[in-house]
Amino acid sequence: DHQKTVQLLEWEIGSGQDADLQHFASETLPTVLEHLQLARDIKAELASQAIADATSAPTKQ
Repeated sequence: DHQKTVQLLEWEIGSGQDADLQHFASETLPTVLEHLQLARDIKAELASQAIADATSAPTKQ
């Protein structure tokens, strides 16, 4: 959802017709980009942890 929001805000900044909405989009975009990066970091950390857990799990024989 953050990726979609970034696209919408970028479109509004570049192509929007309403100056107030363009200003809002310009003000909001950095926060949404920061949240997107945090979400990506969390996803990468969880994936890394899942791999570590899977490789350290005892095997059944």
